[in-house]
Amino acid sequence: MTATAGKLYLSINAPGTAFSPCAPTGSSSPVGDPPKDSGPGTTPDCGVVFSGASQAATISAKLSWGITSTYGGFNPIPVTGAKTVSVAEIQGLNG
Repeated sequence: MTATAGKLYLSINAPGTAFSPCAPTGSSSPVGDPPKDSGPGTTPDCGVVFSGASQAATISAKLSWGITSTYGGFNPIPVTGAKTVSVAEIQGLNG
């Protein structure tokens, strides 16, 4: 039996934008190795960018695990979760 994670979907209930779907491991870039075209003004391939403060911002995540087996197919197993965070301040630079 093998379980394979599907794409990760993010959403938020605060001022900002969730960028998804994401690869099953999150960003397509390895940890510590930023994407080639990253920098100011570039949107992430996976994650959340807040555009305002919020005392109780909730980030929700959803993915499905696909199950394969020599005994036949199984229905995908959906997994969801949420985390509430406090965004105290958003900083920006004007050129």
